[in-house]
Amino acid sequence: VRQYAMEYAKEYAKEYAKEYAKEYGEEQKQAGIKQGENYMLYSLVQDGDINPEKAAGRLEITVDELRHQMNEAGYQIPTGA
Repeated sequence: VRQYAMEYAKEYAKEYAKEYAKEYGEEQKQAGIKQGENYMLYSLVQDGDINPEKAAGRLEITVDELRHQMNEAGYQIPTGA
């Protein structure tokens, strides 16, 4: 009985680890997609293709928050924008 319980526990742990890895991987994937979308908007603002207000609206943040996030990521809002 003890051996069976140990084997069962090992198998359960393996299955749990697989499920956790799948779920965690999906979360990481979604975070990466979101970051890519943000960087695309930052680049469009920096290049003057869209205005900061439109990008901020798309990200559902204020222009000040956009400016801060862009600076943190190495982008800048052009002067006069």
